[in-house]
Amino acid sequence: MVEKDNEVTEAKKKVSMTKNDSPDTVDVTKAIFDVALSFPGEEREYARTVADRLSLRLGRNRVFYDDFYKSQLARPNLDTLLQDIYRNRSSLVVAFLCEAYSQKEWCGIEFRAIREIIKERDDTKVMFVKHDNCKVEGVFSTDGYINANAHTPVEVAGLILERVGLNETDRTHAESQTASSLNTVNRDQAIKMSPTDIMIMVDGEIGSERTIDMAQLAERLGVDVEDVRNALNGLQSRGDLTIDSIGDRFAQVGRIIRFVR
Repeated sequence: MVEKDNEVTEAKKKVSMTKNDSPDTVDVTKAIFDVALSFPGEEREYARTVADRLSLRLGRNRVFYDDFYKSQLARPNLDTLLQDIYRNRSSLVVAFLCEAYSQKEWCGIEFRAIREIIKERDDTKVMFVKHDNCKVEGVFSTDGYINANAHTPVEVAGLILERVGLNETDRTHAESQTASSLNTVNRDQAIKMSPTDIMIMVDGEIGSERTIDMAQLAERLGVDVEDVRNALNGLQSRGDLTIDSIGDRFAQVGRIIRFVR
């Protein structure tokens, strides 16, 4: 009887470990990814090898590859979720271009988000890997790319990691510069603010017009808008709605640079 109880206990432990250690633990509707891969089914084997290699270096939950999140992607309105991931929640989007890519409906849905990134001239967020001399609407002869036929998936993964490292260096430098500027701000002028007054400046210097609202802040935090609103209201109710207190409250999110009134 004791031996059987021990077996049951061990079985429960294994189930618990499986749940806790599962790579599919990040909430795909909120997570921020270092890399997102866009590809047609014809290039899945190549893309899978790249994704696995990236996962070894970055961690599986930092790479958006559809098969990593099968259970979470089995939902209605998947098109808008995918566009959100590629457009708003990935530091680098890698598109594996080929003739099939230009013909596939889902690739077209994903590429609309990529085109929006290009339209905003945020070129560092996009990387092309070409498997043939296909023509994809929105991609021109002057656009640079990696020749997949001249590089193995492992080599391509290495090139992607190089870009990720460069993007991270640029982001850290921008944050450092903006944080330095923050030290010169007269904090007395921004001590009392209401949640509706709060705007978060991202990747810009003082006076930049590029801001995001609470909904976008919640998206970057990976929480609900209501959670952000409650946190800000809580600080306000204590009379402690200051730049410092808000910064401390959301300090875990490196993408938030500073608060302005």
